[in-house]
Amino acid sequence: MGSKPTARRALIERFTKETKVQVSLSLDGGPLNFLPDHSEMSSVIPDQQVQHHASQDSPSQQIWIWTGVGFLDHMLHALAKHAGWSLRVRTSGDLAIDDHHTVEDTFLGLGGAFSRALGDRKGLRRFGDGHAPLDEALGRAVIDISSRPYFVGEFGFKDAKIGALTTQMIRKQSSEGREGEHSAKHSARKFALQTRISCARLLVLRRVRPDNQHNVSVELGIRE
Repeated sequence: MGSKPTARRALIERFTKETKVQVSLSLDGGPLNFLPDHSEMSSVIPDQQVQHHASQDSPSQQIWIWTGVGFLDHMLHALAKHAGWSLRVRTSGDLAIDDHHTVEDTFLGLGGAFSRALGDRKGLRRFGDGHAPLDEALGRAVIDISSRPYFVGEFGFKDAKIGALTTQMIRKQSSEGREGEHSAKHSARKFALQTRISCARLLVLRRVRPDNQHNVSVELGIRE
Protein backbone atom coordinates (compact mmCIF):
# COMPACT_ATOMS: atom_id res chain seq x y z
CA MET A 1 0.00 0.00 0.00
CA GLY A 2 1.20 3.51 -0.79
CA SER A 3 1.76 6.09 1.90
CA LYS A 4 -1.10 8.40 2.78
CA PRO A 5 -0.77 11.82 1.08
CA THR A 6 0.35 14.60 3.42
CA ALA A 7 -2.43 17.06 4.23
CA ARG A 8 -1.66 20.39 2.58
CA ARG A 9 -2.85 22.64 5.40
CA ALA A 10 -1.56 25.64 7.30
CA LEU A 11 -2.56 28.05 10.07
CA ILE A 12 -1.02 31.53 10.15
CA GLU A 13 -1.50 34.19 12.84
CA ARG A 14 0.03 37.58 12.13
CA PHE A 15 -0.46 40.23 14.82
CA THR A 16 0.94 43.76 14.51
CA LYS A 17 0.09 47.14 16.00
CA GLU A 18 -2.21 47.90 13.07
CA THR A 19 -3.80 44.52 12.34
CA LYS A 20 -4.59 41.10 13.75
CA VAL A 21 -4.79 38.45 11.01
CA GLN A 22 -5.65 34.75 11.22
CA VAL A 23 -5.65 32.48 8.17
CA SER A 24 -6.40 28.76 8.04
CA LEU A 25 -6.06 27.09 4.63
CA SER A 26 -6.52 23.64 3.14
CA LEU A 27 -5.42 23.54 -0.49
CA ASP A 28 -7.43 20.35 -1.03
CA GLY A 29 -10.70 21.53 0.50
CA GLY A 30 -12.59 19.45 3.04
CA PRO A 31 -13.42 20.20 6.69
CA LEU A 32 -11.46 23.00 8.35
CA ASN A 33 -11.33 23.74 12.08
CA PHE A 34 -12.46 27.10 13.40
CA LEU A 35 -9.80 29.76 13.87
CA PRO A 36 -8.49 29.97 17.46
CA ASP A 37 -10.22 32.53 19.68
CA HIS A 38 -8.13 35.57 20.54
CA SER A 39 -8.91 38.45 22.88
CA GLU A 40 -7.40 41.06 20.53
CA MET A 41 -9.89 40.34 17.75
CA SER A 42 -12.56 43.00 17.28
CA SER A 43 -15.87 42.26 18.97
CA VAL A 44 -17.77 43.32 15.83
CA ILE A 45 -16.54 40.23 13.94
CA PRO A 46 -19.34 37.64 13.92
CA ASP A 47 -19.03 34.18 15.36
CA GLN A 48 -17.50 31.71 12.90
CA GLN A 49 -20.63 29.57 13.03
CA VAL A 50 -22.63 32.44 11.54
CA GLN A 51 -22.93 32.27 7.75
CA HIS A 52 -22.69 35.63 6.00
CA HIS A 53 -21.81 37.35 2.68
CA ALA A 54 -18.46 35.55 2.24
CA SER A 55 -19.01 32.08 3.61
CA GLN A 56 -20.14 28.64 2.53
CA ASP A 57 -20.22 25.25 4.22
CA SER A 58 -20.31 21.88 2.48
CA PRO A 59 -18.57 18.53 3.01
CA SER A 60 -16.12 19.30 0.21
CA GLN A 61 -15.41 22.96 0.94
CA GLN A 62 -15.63 25.32 3.91
CA ILE A 63 -15.07 29.05 3.45
CA TRP A 64 -15.49 31.83 6.00
CA ILE A 65 -13.95 35.26 5.35
CA TRP A 66 -14.22 38.43 7.44
CA THR A 67 -11.79 41.34 6.99
CA GLY A 68 -14.06 44.32 7.53
CA VAL A 69 -13.68 45.23 3.84
CA GLY A 70 -16.69 43.66 2.16
CA PHE A 71 -15.34 43.60 -1.37
CA LEU A 72 -12.07 42.04 -0.19
CA ASP A 73 -14.12 39.35 1.54
CA HIS A 74 -15.92 38.75 -1.75
CA MET A 75 -12.64 38.48 -3.68
CA LEU A 76 -11.10 36.00 -1.26
CA HIS A 77 -14.29 33.95 -1.15
CA ALA A 78 -14.29 33.74 -4.96
CA LEU A 79 -10.59 32.84 -5.00
CA ALA A 80 -11.06 29.98 -2.54
CA LYS A 81 -14.21 28.73 -4.26
CA HIS A 82 -12.71 28.54 -7.74
CA ALA A 83 -9.41 27.12 -6.42
CA GLY A 84 -11.17 24.34 -4.52
CA TRP A 85 -9.69 25.47 -1.20
CA SER A 86 -11.18 25.46 2.25
CA LEU A 87 -10.27 28.82 3.76
CA ARG A 88 -10.94 30.76 6.95
CA VAL A 89 -9.73 34.35 7.26
CA ARG A 90 -10.34 36.73 10.13
CA THR A 91 -8.80 40.21 10.16
CA SER A 92 -9.19 43.03 12.64
CA GLY A 93 -7.54 46.16 11.24
CA ASP A 94 -7.28 49.94 11.62
CA LEU A 95 -10.14 50.66 9.22
CA ALA A 96 -10.89 53.91 11.04
CA ILE A 97 -7.86 55.23 9.13
CA ASP A 98 -8.17 53.40 5.79
CA ASP A 99 -8.01 49.92 4.30
CA HIS A 100 -4.25 49.93 3.58
CA HIS A 101 -2.93 47.79 6.44
CA THR A 102 -5.99 45.54 6.53
CA VAL A 103 -5.74 44.58 2.84
CA GLU A 104 -1.96 44.31 2.73
CA ASP A 105 -1.61 42.27 5.92
CA THR A 106 -4.46 39.95 4.94
CA PHE A 107 -2.63 39.11 1.71
CA LEU A 108 0.62 38.64 3.63
CA GLY A 109 -1.13 36.16 5.92
CA LEU A 110 -2.79 34.35 3.02
CA GLY A 111 0.48 34.17 1.10
CA GLY A 112 2.28 32.76 4.12
CA ALA A 113 -0.42 30.14 4.64
CA PHE A 114 -0.33 29.16 0.96
CA SER A 115 3.44 28.75 0.96
CA ARG A 116 3.42 26.70 4.16
CA ALA A 117 0.54 24.49 2.98
CA LEU A 118 2.21 23.90 -0.38
CA GLY A 119 5.27 22.54 1.42
CA ASP A 120 8.07 20.93 -0.58
CA ARG A 121 7.64 22.00 -4.21
CA LYS A 122 9.69 19.16 -5.60
CA GLY A 123 7.75 17.29 -8.28
CA LEU A 124 5.20 20.07 -8.85
CA ARG A 125 4.57 21.27 -12.37
CA ARG A 126 6.51 24.52 -12.48
CA PHE A 127 4.61 26.53 -15.11
CA GLY A 128 0.91 27.15 -15.57
CA ASP A 129 -1.38 29.42 -17.57
CA GLY A 130 -5.06 29.85 -18.29
CA HIS A 131 -7.75 32.04 -19.79
CA ALA A 132 -11.17 33.08 -18.48
CA PRO A 133 -13.76 34.65 -20.84
CA LEU A 134 -16.67 36.73 -19.60
CA ASP A 135 -19.10 39.09 -21.30
CA GLU A 136 -17.11 42.14 -20.19
CA ALA A 137 -13.52 40.98 -20.54
CA LEU A 138 -11.01 38.28 -21.33
CA GLY A 139 -8.37 37.40 -18.75
CA ARG A 140 -5.09 35.52 -18.95
CA ALA A 141 -2.83 34.31 -16.16
CA VAL A 142 0.70 32.92 -16.32
CA ILE A 143 2.60 31.73 -13.23
CA ASP A 144 5.94 30.14 -12.45
CA ILE A 145 6.47 28.35 -9.12
CA SER A 146 10.14 29.26 -9.21
CA SER A 147 10.80 30.52 -5.66
CA ARG A 148 11.87 33.79 -7.29
CA PRO A 149 8.86 36.00 -6.51
CA TYR A 150 7.78 38.64 -8.99
CA PHE A 151 4.46 40.16 -9.98
CA VAL A 152 3.03 42.23 -12.79
CA GLY A 153 -0.68 42.90 -13.07
CA GLU A 154 -2.64 44.83 -15.68
CA PHE A 155 -6.18 45.45 -14.49
CA GLY A 156 -7.40 48.57 -16.23
CA PHE A 157 -9.31 49.90 -13.23
CA LYS A 158 -10.77 53.36 -13.71
CA ASP A 159 -12.26 53.91 -10.26
CA ALA A 160 -10.38 54.65 -7.06
CA LYS A 161 -12.57 52.23 -5.12
CA ILE A 162 -14.71 49.17 -5.68
CA GLY A 163 -17.02 49.08 -2.71
CA ALA A 164 -14.79 49.84 0.29
CA LEU A 165 -11.66 48.40 -1.37
CA THR A 166 -9.10 50.89 -2.67
CA THR A 167 -8.03 49.66 -6.11
CA GLN A 168 -4.54 51.10 -5.56
CA MET A 169 -4.04 48.28 -3.06
CA ILE A 170 -4.11 45.90 -6.02
CA ARG A 171 -2.45 48.04 -8.66
CA LYS A 172 -0.40 51.22 -8.94
CA GLN A 173 -0.64 53.73 -11.76
CA SER A 174 2.50 55.22 -13.24
CA SER A 175 3.11 58.97 -13.28
CA GLU A 176 1.62 59.05 -16.79
CA GLY A 177 -1.63 57.62 -15.43
CA ARG A 178 -1.10 54.18 -16.95
CA GLU A 179 -0.51 50.93 -15.16
CA GLY A 180 3.18 50.34 -15.71
CA GLU A 181 5.38 47.26 -15.72
CA HIS A 182 5.80 47.24 -11.94
CA SER A 183 2.13 47.92 -11.28
CA ALA A 184 1.53 45.76 -8.22
CA LYS A 185 2.33 48.06 -5.35
CA HIS A 186 0.88 46.27 -2.37
CA SER A 187 -1.33 43.26 -1.85
CA ALA A 188 -0.83 41.19 -4.99
CA ARG A 189 2.92 41.74 -4.91
CA LYS A 190 3.09 40.86 -1.21
CA PHE A 191 1.13 37.68 -1.90
CA ALA A 192 3.63 36.74 -4.62
CA LEU A 193 6.55 37.45 -2.29
CA GLN A 194 5.10 35.29 0.47
CA THR A 195 4.21 32.40 -1.85
CA ARG A 196 7.54 32.63 -3.72
CA ILE A 197 5.71 32.49 -7.04
CA SER A 198 6.82 34.42 -10.10
CA CYS A 199 3.84 35.94 -11.87
CA ALA A 200 5.10 37.52 -15.07
CA ARG A 201 1.54 38.38 -16.06
CA LEU A 202 -0.80 37.35 -13.29
CA LEU A 203 -3.72 39.25 -14.73
CA VAL A 204 -3.82 40.62 -18.24
CA LEU A 205 -7.31 41.82 -18.96
CA ARG A 206 -8.66 42.68 -22.39
CA ARG A 207 -11.81 44.61 -21.73
CA VAL A 208 -14.65 44.27 -24.15
CA ARG A 209 -17.13 46.27 -22.10
CA PRO A 210 -15.14 48.36 -19.62
CA ASP A 211 -18.03 49.58 -17.49
CA ASN A 212 -18.13 46.72 -14.99
CA GLN A 213 -15.25 47.02 -12.50
CA HIS A 214 -16.66 44.23 -10.33
CA ASN A 215 -16.50 41.61 -13.06
CA VAL A 216 -13.07 42.73 -14.19
CA SER A 217 -11.56 42.39 -10.73
CA VAL A 218 -13.42 39.42 -9.27
CA GLU A 219 -15.42 37.36 -11.71
CA LEU A 220 -12.57 37.41 -14.22
CA GLY A 221 -9.45 38.04 -12.21
CA ILE A 222 -10.10 35.54 -9.45
CA ARG A 223 -11.13 32.76 -11.84
CA GLU A 224 -7.69 33.02 -13.38
